[in-house]
Amino acid sequence: RDMPAYTPAAAAVLYVVRLWARLIAFASNVAEHSRARVASGDGGKSTRGFDSASCETAQELTDIAQNWGSRLHLEAVPTLERWCNRAMESGNTDEACALWLHLALVYRWSDSLSIHAVSILLCAEIYVNANLCVGMALGSKSGAAKSREELLGFSDSEVFELFHATRPRVYDWLKQHLGGDTSRVLEHVVGIVASSQTASLLEEVATLGRRWREMEESWDGAGRFAPSAPRAVDGALADENFAQWLAASVDAAP
Repeated sequence: RDMPAYTPAAAAVLYVVRLWARLIAFASNVAEHSRARVASGDGGKSTRGFDSASCETAQELTDIAQNWGSRLHLEAVPTLERWCNRAMESGNTDEACALWLHLALVYRWSDSLSIHAVSILLCAEIYVNANLCVGMALGSKSGAAKSREELLGFSDSEVFELFHATRPRVYDWLKQHLGGDTSRVLEHVVGIVASSQTASLLEEVATLGRRWREMEESWDGAGRFAPSAPRAVDGALADENFAQWLAASVDAAP
């Protein structure tokens, strides 16, 4: 965890992060399944290796998963964030994408999301989608092409599943925090994708006086967020020409 930067030799660390996150998810899933079996009392199919699962076993697994999860967040996440920032500063998008994906995986199975988790999931999805093409081989410092899965640690289908599975929870969080933390998160995402340099810390992000809102009033606006239109911009323009309205709203923002 004290390694100053990501190197190919540090790929083993990313493997451990993937394994760690999936073990936590497995333990939590077995605990939930065990509780459901005990509650139903119907003797349904048990998880292999847990034939005698009980409430005590479920609680033990839950405690283990919470302990491992806390260590993962305290020890692995800060390291991955430092490596990711340095990869972005140096313009190494392949390594940055791999690190963003591992950061997102940490929160893949989180039941409750924090502002930090939502920011990571959104930044990871947008950065990866903007910098990688599905099915294309990726370059390496040695000049040899590597498969996407070899360099990233994820197949194309796993990348799709990762963001597809977390999208409903991210969307619910954004709706619940409109007018507050949602604006901070979305400004942070803009800072990540609009600059070749490392983005500022989420705690230091300024909203520039803009309040982001969901575009429910315009056509197909559910799930779309944009800065609130200043009074100088005609809100009716959103239904006539969404692209023009969005450009005018951003240009006229403080």
